[in-house]
Amino acid sequence: TTYELYNWLRRYEDFDKDSTGGSISASYPIWKENLRGNIKYLYEEAKVTNVDDDASVIIKDQEGPSSTSSVTLGLRWDTRDKTFITTRGQDHFISVEHAGIFLGGSNAFTKYILGTSWHFPLFWGTVGYAGGKIGYVSEDKKGGLPLYEKFFLGGINSLRGFQTYEVSPKDAATGDRIGGDKMLLINLEYRFPILKQGGLWGEIFFDAGNVYADSDSYDLSNVRKSTGFGIRWYSPMGPLRIVYGVNLNPEEDEDKTVFDFTMGAAFD
Repeated sequence: TTYELYNWLRRYEDFDKDSTGGSISASYPIWKENLRGNIKYLYEEAKVTNVDDDASVIIKDQEGPSSTSSVTLGLRWDTRDKTFITTRGQDHFISVEHAGIFLGGSNAFTKYILGTSWHFPLFWGTVGYAGGKIGYVSEDKKGGLPLYEKFFLGGINSLRGFQTYEVSPKDAATGDRIGGDKMLLINLEYRFPILKQGGLWGEIFFDAGNVYADSDSYDLSNVRKSTGFGIRWYSPMGPLRIVYGVNLNPEEDEDKTVFDFTMGAAFD
């Protein structure tokens, strides 16, 4: 059983989300240690603040407090040898989160996410990686799907070469990013040891994905693409990642290249 308490400030392009909450989760083996079931209860009080004066009406309507009380059920098959610099194994999961007024809270939605990843040894001690995620979120008939619970892509843990939360459907009137109901992401990597005994590895990657509005369908012919290289290191201060990404077809308000790093996150 795992407990979590948090107080986060998350900055989006046109607004901030200030949230306080907590969760309790449990995981149990279904078959050996590879297949596990998960359950999580979360309660969060959030407030949307610092909305830009010229922001979309859709974003302005989000301003103020809301609350989420949700239960997430999940199933995971994990045979990886390590969680940070993985050299072999698979990791597949499915999760369903339901937040509804009958659980308490003002938000009401159901979110589905399916993910897969494959790590396979190659020549000269190098490693290949292929992974992907697909997601869908639907608003309850009673309403209550805030923008911050919709899908956004971009950043070191999703679509590299883009700024965090940069990939999203836009308001037709203002061009502001308003999140989507559908998400598709594909990550491909070639990893190679630089100093294997020191836990220092390099990687070359190609990412593709997009976020779609409720009225749109998943479309593999309409994905955003990026490529680049990075470093993973088990440093004395903890796991460290550095990534330099190139946006292969930047739009007018997007950077051509993005440098990003993170420390302490020990998961692929």
